[in-house]
Amino acid sequence: MAAFGGFGMWLGGRIDRWIDPNAPFCPLHDSRGWIALLGSWMTWLMLAFAIPPSILWSRCLQPLRRQPARLAFALAVDMGGMLAGMIAAHFWIGRALALRIPPAELGMHLAMLTGMLAGMLPAMWLRDVVLAGGG
Repeated sequence: MAAFGGFGMWLGGRIDRWIDPNAPFCPLHDSRGWIALLGSWMTWLMLAFAIPPSILWSRCLQPLRRQPARLAFALAVDMGGMLAGMIAAHFWIGRALALRIPPAELGMHLAMLTGMLAGMLPAMWLRDVVLAGGG
C-alpha cells in the first residue's frame, strides 16, 4: 500500500507543480498551512491510490470488509496516522534527507514515506484496541 500511496503522492506533486510552478515544493511549506495540505493533489492522490488497495489486499482489514462502519472507522484512524506521520517526518527529517539525497525532491519523498509508515504503527495499534473493545 505504501508503494501505491507513494506513487499517488509523487503524481499529485507533479500535478500541483504543473498547476502552479511557483508554489512551494511541498504544501506543508505553503503560507496557508494545513489548508494547503488539504487542497493539494499530492495529499488526495496519495489517499486515493493507497486506500483502495488497503481495502482489497490488507490482511489486517480483512475481518472488517463485511462491516462497513467498522471498516470506515479503521480507515479513518489509519489515514490519520499516515498523515500525522508524513507531516511529522517532513518537519523532523525531511530537510536533512532532502539535503543529503539528490535530488532534494527524492530525499523529501523518502522522508514522508518513512513517516507515513511510522505513523501507521500507532494508528493500527489504536484501531485494534478500540475495535477489540467494541466487538
